[in-house]
Order: sequence, then structure tokens, then C-alpha cells
Amino acid sequence: MVKSLRVRLQLWYAAIVFAALCLFSVIVYAHAHHEMQRRVEEQLGGTVNYFDAVLRTFPRSVLTGDTTTEAEPMPPDHLLHGLEFRGSLARELELHPRDRPFFVVWRADNSVLIASDEGTEERFIGYEPPQFGRHVSFEHHRGEAFALLRGPLDTRIMVGKPVNHEFARLHHFAVRVLLTGSGVMLLALAGGWFLSRQLIKPIAAISATAAKLSAENLGERIDASQLETELQPLAHLLNDGLSRLQTSFSQLTQFTADASHELRTPLAVLQSQLELAANRPRTVEEYQQTLATCLKATERMRSLVEGLLMLGRADAGHLELAMKPLNLGAIAEEAIEQIRPQADAAGVAIVGRIPRLPVLVSGDPALLTRVVANLIANAVQHSLRGSSVEVSVTDSHEPASQPNTAVLAVADHGSGIPLDKQSQVFERFFRADASRSRNSGGNGLGLSICQSLVRTHRGTIDFQSTPGVQTEFFVRLPLLNASL
Repeated sequence: MVKSLRVRLQLWYAAIVFAALCLFSVIVYAHAHHEMQRRVEEQLGGTVNYFDAVLRTFPRSVLTGDTTTEAEPMPPDHLLHGLEFRGSLARELELHPRDRPFFVVWRADNSVLIASDEGTEERFIGYEPPQFGRHVSFEHHRGEAFALLRGPLDTRIMVGKPVNHEFARLHHFAVRVLLTGSGVMLLALAGGWFLSRQLIKPIAAISATAAKLSAENLGERIDASQLETELQPLAHLLNDGLSRLQTSFSQLTQFTADASHELRTPLAVLQSQLELAANRPRTVEEYQQTLATCLKATERMRSLVEGLLMLGRADAGHLELAMKPLNLGAIAEEAIEQIRPQADAAGVAIVGRIPRLPVLVSGDPALLTRVVANLIANAVQHSLRGSSVEVSVTDSHEPASQPNTAVLAVADHGSGIPLDKQSQVFERFFRADASRSRNSGGNGLGLSICQSLVRTHRGTIDFQSTPGVQTEFFVRLPLLNASL
């Protein structure tokens, strides 16, 4: 369950919603508690200040309890009687009977001057209030709130009221907030579960598409238009990867079929020649001719197998290179001399334009010679009798082209490559003219081998071809002094 993306998402969502609801509830409860306490203190503070103002109208003898002093004007009678005083106070404050405060006023000698009722003073027995000051202070005790003030002539005024019912309402409010928050959380979790399910659906669709893939069925693609915007780039990447996989698999299948076909032809020649030789006695000349045909077929198979092995090693990155500084011009001259007999037999002249100064590159001499020889041999095969093949070597330092690059160019004057086949030039077993190449001994791997070897030397190979006019191949390699 912990590894489930949907469950983890839901847990995080639940934790965030729970924390937010708890924080909101605490803030609301604290604010409500503070406001309730403030209202109680304002009410009690107003009441105790009202007592202070009324007591200042009392004669001194009443406040001190001293009967020996001269008679003083007395306050109105209703203020001298606790019951009438309480009624006046209630009417003044317009309090609900349940919310009316109780009060006690002590003289300086601790005798009770006035109380809200006869039993009020007994409720404070055993309770030692703090020191009364000249400013109102507040205390809480046993579910009741008190306002304390030192009045005239060191009288002490205490006004209190029960607050249990008010805090009970606050607690009920907190319960309602809790229940409402729980309902909101459950609703949010249900919505989150539904949304997470909707988010998982595209992944399930991608998985279903991937499950349909097989060697026989690589054409399945993910419908990106039905996915959310955030998942569409992933779907496009997967579709591109599937397209490349399908292309590679198709090329591999075609490569296997072509290799089998190429090997089948010389094997059929060997089998037929050997069967004819074994069918009846023959002359020495006939045996020699049969052996020559078999030798030619085995040579073709050897060339094909060597080419396939080289391509396989290059693709796997296991091609061993004997890298050292080389003069690309000298490599071109050596390749020209290797192919010259073939060119003379075809009636094609090879023209070399090799600079006198060395064009240094780093490479394997045998492999680079093979690249140049393959390109020249290919040009000779596709050149018209009486025409020429130009081989040139230059070093480019101009920023307008490709700086610090050695360029080998091989151009022929032949049939060119048809436009519809130019994209297949470097594919394995490709032949612009299949019958002509097979008759001349080609197996369609030469240009593929050249491309692999040039890439192994950190170079590039490309071409320009005009059908019916000429084809020119370009090999570009890093100059040695530029790579040092």
C-alpha cells in the first residue's frame, strides 16, 4: 500500500486537509474564546466602575461604618437598601436575570457594606482575592469571573458573574466546528480519491497500450489527445520511442532477410557447382573452372561475413582502433593504388588531387584506407567507361564551412542516385542498381561500413548526387592539430 502512488497522494492530501482544518478550528475557537472573555470583562468592568461612581455619593460614615461622626446628608433611600440597589443596578445594566452579576462591597474594616443578596458574602469564605488596586483587575474562580476595584475610603468592590453557561455555548460551538470540519474533510477525501482515480486512468491506458506491444504488433500508439496537458509530453515521448523501436525492428528484420538472401546465393552456387562436379567425371579444365567458380562464391561469402562482423562490432562499440597520427593525403594515395587495376579494367581514370603539405588526422590507417578504397571502388563501379573519378583532400580552416576539418571528396561521373533512393544510401544491403552491383561483386554493405568507421573516428560522411550526372561523397574528420 505504501508503494501505491494513489494511496500516497491520498495520505498527503488527507494530512494537508486535516492540518488546515485543525489550524482553522483552533484559530476560530481561540478568537471566539477571546471575544467572549472580552465581553465578560467589559461587562464586569462597567459594573464595577458603576459601583465606584455610586459609592462616591455615599456619606463617609456609611462607607467607614463610623457612627460617632456628625450627621451627614444621606443618599437616596433606595441606594441604602441592597434589594433596591440591585434592582436599580439591573435596570441600569439591562441584564438578563441569568446574566446579572452578583457583588459584594467591603469596608476598610472587612465588614460588608452591601451585597447582592444575603448569601453572597458566604460564597467568598475561604477565597482570598488578590490585592485590590485603583484600576480594575479580573480573576476567574470555579466557573465564575470577577472584577476587582478599590473604591473610595479603601472600600473594596468585587463584582462577579457565572460564565459556565457562556463557555458551554462556546464548547457547543467548538463541537459544531469539529463536526463541520470532519464532514468537510470526508468530502475532500472523497473528492481527492475520485480525482486521484481520474489521474491514474491515463497511466492505466498507457500500460494497456504497452501490454499490446509485441514483435508482431509494434504499431500501437498512445492517444495523446485524450490525456491531460501535463501527460501529453510523456505520451509523445513514448510514441516517438515506439516509432524508433518499430523502425529499428523493421530494419533488423530486413537486415536479417537481406543477409540470408546474400548468403543463399553463393551457397547455392557452391552447391550446384559441387553437385555438377560430382555427377560425372570431368576434365581437368572443367574441374579448374568449377573450383574457380566455388572460390569466387566463397570469396563473396567471406567478404559478406567480414562486413557483417565489422558492422556488428562497430554497433556494439567493440571495434578496436590502432589510433595514430596520419596524413590523409597518403591514405588517399594508397587507396587509389589499390583500386587502380579495377579502374583500368573498367576504363575509368582516377584523378587524385592531393596537397603536397600533409593533412594530419588521428585514426586507424587500415580502417581509414578501407573507407577511402570503398568510396573509390563504389565510384568506379557507377562511372561510365571513359569517364574519371576525382579524389581530393583538403583542410578547412574557414569559419564559413567547417573549421579545423580535413575533407576527403570522391566524385564520379556516372548515373547518379535516384532522388527517391537517396535517403537509403547508407542502409545496409542498399543498391541503387541491384543487378549491376551483384554482378560486380558488391554486397551492399560498403557505404554502411564507411559510415560506421567514419563515425568511430568522430567524423561525418555525406554526399551530393545529381541523377544522370554525378555523385560526390564527402568524409570530414577532425584535424589533428585542432584536437590536440
